[in-house]
Amino acid sequence: MSNPFDDERTQFFLRHRDDILAWASIQKEVVAATRELLGGLLPVIEERISAIDSTVETIWHNQGRQYERIMVRRPNWPHGVGVTLEWESGVDPFGGSRPKFGIFFLTGDPTYGPASQAIRVIAGGSPAARAAGYKPGDGVWPIVQFVPKSATWWQDPDAWLAPIADGMVDLWPLAAPMIDEALRG
Repeated sequence: MSNPFDDERTQFFLRHRDDILAWASIQKEVVAATRELLGGLLPVIEERISAIDSTVETIWHNQGRQYERIMVRRPNWPHGVGVTLEWESGVDPFGGSRPKFGIFFLTGDPTYGPASQAIRVIAGGSPAARAAGYKPGDGVWPIVQFVPKSATWWQDPDAWLAPIADGMVDLWPLAAPMIDEALRG
């Protein structure tokens, strides 16, 4: 009978188990720090979009849950509709679970089903949205753009965050009229 512990990788792990587990636990701290950085964009996004449109409210949804979102919206829009930055609780800018932003349309109100479809049609057919790098999303994302993968994002977090905030600010004047039109229709 062969010994399953004869494998060199298994033996390496067992010899260095404590160190490997200690190093691996640091990943949780990195994820928490990344989530904190992204959440810190709320006042930046709020200030910059409010400067071009005073009719907005900015909300941070689902802090500490599977998905966290910064949503910019008009107060008269349904609760789950807005220009949104979202990241998973296990956010990974290296490429696994990257943040994304775009138009988010999550509402349990069936009367808004046609509006959701209208936003899909309007946003998906928008040359300006395509030119800005937005693609049709799935589910609750009529248009979406993922933050590019970056192996060095942590070396200059401000440089990594700046295009995310810029993207949200640049999307507002494009998306708000689309959403207004779809909700009127």
